[in-house]
Amino acid sequence: MNSNVSETETLWMENVTYDELSVGQSARLLRTVTLEDIQAFAAVSGDINPAHLNPEYADATMFHGVIAHGMLGAALISALFGTQFPGPGTIYLGQELKFTKPVRIGDTLTVLATVAEKNDEKKRVKMDCLVTNQHGEVVLKGEANLMPPQQKVRVQRINAPQLQLFDPEARFNDLLAKVQGLEIVRCAVVHPVDAGSLSGALDAANHGLIQPVLIGPEGRIRRVAEEAGLNLQGVEIVSVEHSHAAAEVAAAMAARREVEIIMKGSLHTDELLKAVLAQPALRTGRRLSHVFRFDVPLYDKPLLITDAAINIVPSLLEKVDIIQNAIDFTRLLGVEVPKVAILSAVETVTPSIPSTLDAAALCKMADRGQITGGLLDGPLAFDNAISMDAVRIKGITSAVAGQADILAVPDLESGNMVAKQLEYLANALTAGSYEKAYQLLDQLFSQNEEPLSILGALSSSYVDMYRDMGYNVLLIDQRGHGESGGSHTTWGLRETDDLDAWTEWLRGKDGGVKIGMHGISLGAAMALIYSGTERGKNISFYVADSAYGGMMELGKDKISAYTGDPRFLWGMDLVEPFFQSVLWLRGGKTLSDIDPLEAVRRMTAPVLFLHGGADTLIPPKTAEELLQASGSSKKELFIFDGAGHTMEMAVNGDAYRKAVRVFLESLSQNM
Repeated sequence: MNSNVSETETLWMENVTYDELSVGQSARLLRTVTLEDIQAFAAVSGDINPAHLNPEYADATMFHGVIAHGMLGAALISALFGTQFPGPGTIYLGQELKFTKPVRIGDTLTVLATVAEKNDEKKRVKMDCLVTNQHGEVVLKGEANLMPPQQKVRVQRINAPQLQLFDPEARFNDLLAKVQGLEIVRCAVVHPVDAGSLSGALDAANHGLIQPVLIGPEGRIRRVAEEAGLNLQGVEIVSVEHSHAAAEVAAAMAARREVEIIMKGSLHTDELLKAVLAQPALRTGRRLSHVFRFDVPLYDKPLLITDAAINIVPSLLEKVDIIQNAIDFTRLLGVEVPKVAILSAVETVTPSIPSTLDAAALCKMADRGQITGGLLDGPLAFDNAISMDAVRIKGITSAVAGQADILAVPDLESGNMVAKQLEYLANALTAGSYEKAYQLLDQLFSQNEEPLSILGALSSSYVDMYRDMGYNVLLIDQRGHGESGGSHTTWGLRETDDLDAWTEWLRGKDGGVKIGMHGISLGAAMALIYSGTERGKNISFYVADSAYGGMMELGKDKISAYTGDPRFLWGMDLVEPFFQSVLWLRGGKTLSDIDPLEAVRRMTAPVLFLHGGADTLIPPKTAEELLQASGSSKKELFIFDGAGHTMEMAVNGDAYRKAVRVFLESLSQNM
């Protein structure tokens, strides 16, 4: 709301004492009512009457449009009493009000208070209150009883707290408005056997965006729909038994141009991507990449981040494709020339920080037409990319800095951190994230000759490997992942308890069951930590794919590689006692208790270590250190040449499956 008070009035507040007041004396306050005022009042009061917030509903009422809350006008009367007349020290005793005309967005209100009576005995006054709009029409009137201040006060005016209002529906509605009138497209919805993915597809259909083709087990799809109260009348269903079959059918339909869009349902991402990449007709010649779209309350437009989900450590040429994909996508969303900020830790080209060199090269490539359709600048630190204040402080001259549409991150690790921070710290609404990391397979204890179960964070390719060997498989979501509770991992502080719970549940199903654990990356590290516990020693075997070793050493390696400055490592030594104290207070554990390298010294079960020879996130030497440290009498290591982090199966699936099969066969006589 805007006031017509002078600059001097904005600096100081001076009251009018009881003795200074006289009958007939008056004061006024002017305010122009905005949509933001109405939204803020609704948020504070909890009064979300649609007459104030829903234009469509309000248009159908007797008022024919959105109106302000009646008590918003009353609050302006209170503001006049508390800040000007009589001002600081006033006690508001009572108020009678009559609402005579609605207040609309854009109305300029004049609040007039006039002294009607004075009570010298009780030192109280009665005020006539009148609120009129810009047309002179009375919208509110009444009578107030006050106890004015008796001592003169002049105090510095305090600025009102700043409210940042964010309508989560506004940008969504803007996006929908841009596609109104476009032709409805056929969309393959792959394995929609949960309420989230199924309702999302049907909502898109109801908005006239897609014609869904549901691909998956028809019985499960219909049960989900019935339980969620969703109507499947007239919706096409292609019935297939398993998720991998659904992915293959969807990809084949897309290749034949029977559908124009593929929508992910309740299956793992790599399961869908494997089927898509197997279709030559779906390849474009560019690197496949991912884009997050965020609506950030404190940012004035949608913000896109790429790539934080698929490409782990992309090369310079791969970044060209990633950025071009993001530009093309953003233009489809209505941004004519997207502004791309190429992120790094600093905003200057620094040879010891490789991402700054990539950023400079990408900008030059854009200058020469190797990247088109967007405006690029970099390297830029995160604050330089999104904050004009940071840009002014640093003295950066750029058409991109401070107003980026796209944030191009150096690697998946940093991108995922940025995305999660926006989501959990800035209350950003996101599209593009995968709803589920893993799923629990049906028929865990089907009729199988081999009683062994495999417990771990695996996707379909790995599951198929074990099922082909005749094993039952249980997939679990670690805390903070998939459908499990929590928003973050505890890095082994609580995960060992979780693994205890899962293994005991399995043994409750079958007292004689033998259990092995196969984990990948963080899942592998958690399994190794568990291997050093007393119950962990009862596991029949471990397969650890791309696990990290010592936590502090890993942190030091990353800091050293990223900064190139050994001085940053001093801080790690300084904070280690702090970490130790926190861990002990939170869980009665030390760093060594949640350190895979320390845990494997206590392990006794057979273990197979698998690692990519080209892994830059966790170098292969880590696997060699784990192998040497392991206390197991049966331990093996297999390094896959040319494979990056967790990419061994993708690079050489046959060799991966053979390594696991041979290892398990060597154990079978003792199992």
